[in-house]
Amino acid sequence: MIFLVIFVVTAAALIVLLWVGAAFLQGYIYTEPSPELYWQAPAAGAALALFITLWCVLVANAVDPKLPGLPYDTLFRFSPRVERSPEPVKELIAETKTGPVRYIAKKNRNRLDYKTENGTGWPRSPVSAIIIKEKDEELRLEPLPPTEGSPYQEFAGDGWVMKVVDDGPTGMLLAFRWGRFLFNLFLNFVHFALWFVCLWLLLRFQWSHALGLAVVMWLIMTVAILPMVLDQAGASGQKRPTTAERGERFQIADFRLQICMKASGCDSARPNEAMIPRHDFPTAR
Repeated sequence: MIFLVIFVVTAAALIVLLWVGAAFLQGYIYTEPSPELYWQAPAAGAALALFITLWCVLVANAVDPKLPGLPYDTLFRFSPRVERSPEPVKELIAETKTGPVRYIAKKNRNRLDYKTENGTGWPRSPVSAIIIKEKDEELRLEPLPPTEGSPYQEFAGDGWVMKVVDDGPTGMLLAFRWGRFLFNLFLNFVHFALWFVCLWLLLRFQWSHALGLAVVMWLIMTVAILPMVLDQAGASGQKRPTTAERGERFQIADFRLQICMKASGCDSARPNEAMIPRHDFPTAR
């Protein structure tokens, strides 16, 4: 329902804007405006609104309720890095010269410190590896070559990176996703290209004027309009049930079905034979 509202409102606003704007600009720049604006402006507005609505559908289906940010966002807001978990890891193991040492995350005012059970802070000596155990998996992070002038050191493993400062690790596991990076660029490029095509081929602006107007309209939409629309789509996507919640609902429904079948005298192990009515058909002579 929300996507239908987004399409209708966006299409109506763009149709009015393009119709009035094209009539004014073409009458000012050229001899007269295009005589077919009555269908050109609605076609351009509907095409742009459809693309924006499809973008919102992608965001709503791909957003993770547990992680901040949107997977597919505008050019000035999207991030190609993803977080493994919304919260820092609770404990980790640091391999030092003296052997592996277990560190536990403890809150210290507005930051998080990793200390041993005895309260010892992060070691000053070099750490050869960081090991994180999650359920049955073990993630091993090894130090990357230090960057000159960087205030932190990075430990990486299996595509995940954790930053470590002098006081200890940040606890957040980040990964760079080329697929997300390229797809965000693709969406933003298509958005700009669609503005250019609509202004040039549909509204009949000269290509140079269409290019300049496309830059202006793309910037306005990217900075002012699209962030609000995509945030609304992301909020609607966060409300949908997760896979675990859907599985739990299915188990509850199946349990209720079994109770109803037992109460009605049906055999739960063979529900099909009990629930299918029998018919007596005449036999051929």
